[in-house]
Amino acid sequence: MSDPNDKRFVVLATLHVNPAKVEAFEKIFRPFVASNRQEPGSIKFDVIVTPDKSEWHMFEVYRDEEAFEAHCDTLHHTEFHRIARDEKDPLFTKPPRVRLDYKIMSGLQLS
Repeated sequence: MSDPNDKRFVVLATLHVNPAKVEAFEKIFRPFVASNRQEPGSIKFDVIVTPDKSEWHMFEVYRDEEAFEAHCDTLHHTEFHRIARDEKDPLFTKPPRVRLDYKIMSGLQLS
């Protein structure tokens, strides 16, 4: 059960990367992650990847929904999505899967 007073905003996202584009993807993704971790409202931004690097899973926690909205308006966020979703040279094999409806379990601390 989650604490209704806990305003932290959780994002779980999966990116399906074209195997032929992994190197190009990593080149733009690593600075994107580093910038996200510097945002004042970012509490956690972890990434796990499958061994074949076809799926990249992100676990993001923001101070609150407003911090997440501010994240979406940052230059590094909009620029990353513009490049990654270029229809002429797509880095993804299918659209990203993003969940914004999770809450942190009450009484648990994030590591």
